[in-house]
Amino acid sequence: MKRFLLSALIALAWSSVSHAQDAGVPLTLTSIDSGLPEPSVALGSDVVDVTIRKDDGPLGNGALITTINTLDSEILSIQTANDTAALLKRMPGVYNQEFNQGVTSTNVALRGYNTEDNNGFVKVLLDGIPTNMHRGQADLKPVFAQEIDHVDVVQGTVDPRYGLYNVAGNINVHTLQGVNARKLRLLGGSFGTVEPQLLYGQRHGAFNHTYFLGYRSSNGFRTNSRLDRLAGSGKWFYEPNRRLKVGLIVRGMKFDAESPGFLDRPDAIARPHIAPDYALPDAGKATFGRVSGHLDYELSPSLFLSARVYLQRFYHERNVSFDPMEQQTHRTDRELHHGAIATLTYRARGKNAHDFALEWGVDYTQQRNEQRRFNSVNRVAQGMATRSFDFDFGAAGSYLQASVRPVRPVKLVAAVRGDYLFGTLENRLNDRKFGMADYGVLWQPKLSASYAFHEGQLLYASYGRNFQVGTYNGAYRTANGQSVEASLNDGWEAGLRSNIRQRFSGRLAFWEQRASREIRNKPDMSGDLENIGKTRRYGFDVEASVKPLEWLSLWGAFSPVVAKQTEPGAGNEAREGKWLNHVPWFNAKGGIDFRRFEGVLISLWCYGQGDYYLTKENDGRRVGSYYTVNLDAHYQVTPALDLGLSVQNLTNNEYYPAAWFKNYGSAGEQYSPAPPVSAFLFATLSP
Repeated sequence: MKRFLLSALIALAWSSVSHAQDAGVPLTLTSIDSGLPEPSVALGSDVVDVTIRKDDGPLGNGALITTINTLDSEILSIQTANDTAALLKRMPGVYNQEFNQGVTSTNVALRGYNTEDNNGFVKVLLDGIPTNMHRGQADLKPVFAQEIDHVDVVQGTVDPRYGLYNVAGNINVHTLQGVNARKLRLLGGSFGTVEPQLLYGQRHGAFNHTYFLGYRSSNGFRTNSRLDRLAGSGKWFYEPNRRLKVGLIVRGMKFDAESPGFLDRPDAIARPHIAPDYALPDAGKATFGRVSGHLDYELSPSLFLSARVYLQRFYHERNVSFDPMEQQTHRTDRELHHGAIATLTYRARGKNAHDFALEWGVDYTQQRNEQRRFNSVNRVAQGMATRSFDFDFGAAGSYLQASVRPVRPVKLVAAVRGDYLFGTLENRLNDRKFGMADYGVLWQPKLSASYAFHEGQLLYASYGRNFQVGTYNGAYRTANGQSVEASLNDGWEAGLRSNIRQRFSGRLAFWEQRASREIRNKPDMSGDLENIGKTRRYGFDVEASVKPLEWLSLWGAFSPVVAKQTEPGAGNEAREGKWLNHVPWFNAKGGIDFRRFEGVLISLWCYGQGDYYLTKENDGRRVGSYYTVNLDAHYQVTPALDLGLSVQNLTNNEYYPAAWFKNYGSAGEQYSPAPPVSAFLFATLSP
């Protein structure tokens, strides 16, 4: 505990930078439902007390009483990364693992869950449409920073809107639409990086359309790490009046990348830029396509309908080897998802309505997936498949949520959600078929309350349950009828949010999550899953933003975590009390903004995380701690021209954002080194 408290004090002194928006609109804020103004935490921007009144439409984040943060487009637009997921480092509580291995690039995590295993712990949505692949991996490469309007992150177990993958929380990326805009951004910099982005949007009365095209090419700082990413979208919406909005979004992405492989510790230290000889033929590609239909309709002043339907296709291909004695494998995953999401929201009107609201939501998804594995030579598959699964995976869920203010300072929210999974798997190697594991209906109750005891001061508490199930063959009954059991995850959070006179905002929250029979990868590299027994995660979050002068802003966020196996089950008694692998014991970020001169922003920010064990048995030492300092500078030359500079890893720190332990072949710790100091220049034209 002393270690936690000392680190908290240090973290609050850290600083990070972000871009303050014109006209006093905050860059980050927490959406609050109608009713009493509730304090929000605005990190890296002007400190403001924001209340978004949502008098129509779905309840959204405004009905939730938990840790919620929003990252604005202005912050995202001054950053650059090969993978959009890496841009979320500024978000409080979010940490990631940057593998930098071609199509396996960056995964994000929350609340003490790791980014390592083939099962999903964070639900990710793009314009309200689920974007997780079957195993839970969320690919944000189909969207570029210049297209993003804002990103919401909801942490914990209290959100009833989502079931599958919503274990630690959810991330929703909202893109620009319905804007009158013409924007061209040209970026170039280290490692031969080139990135043009083009956005065009126009409104014609009731009709609006928005188009985006982005491309990124980089040679990478390591041997065999070139990448090319192309993504685009088109959005067409019709709003004949304030009661009706219908639209269509089409999105696509193509990504090709080489993979430099992992290095043992001596090479990672002495020659971080190389790729091992056996990894030189490694590479992969990914494609993504989606079409979605959107409907929002006000049935009456008190009743609102929102509906989404979608069809999307994922294709991932990877040629990879992990050891000089191992043959390269050719891996393909083809996934076709279709689904629908709908909510019906009722808001009581009138003087004595007590802000009562009731929402019923339903969602459905059906996946038709293929997974193939072959031995390969120089990226060419050889012979018969070594693994060949065809499987249908479906999920249907529904929730009911109610919120009310019995007295003005108090807000109460209650919800219940149920999910049912179905599907079959065929092992084409032996023509065996297996049904879905008998999960039954997975019920998830949610309760929360808040008390505004003084202007700008809010106490709150919440409880919720989420679930985790197996993926691939781990989701189905095996030949003897056994299966990986579902894990129920119960969590609570209690905290204080504060906002004082537009100069200070902050949050202090304590939380815990307990899993009944957590599901993780087996350590034998088979790709199979296992229940590792009961686990417990707990920690606290500190966020603070201070604006001592009109032109100076400072902010910081610190989130320590304890994540351990409490009852690992028969045969694994030695794991009791051990730390869960690949969970940094803290993540922290902070910075300082200077806006002393008109049109000029100088931004210095830092990200850091603690160390972790590489195995569930806690063999060996803890690794993975690092920090990185970054500089962003922005100058608005004219209303139509912006110039910018982004310097990453300013102190040229040597660190390893991804590591794992290989227990076969040339066994030992394996590392993916981070790039050295790098610089990128960009110009944005907005005629």
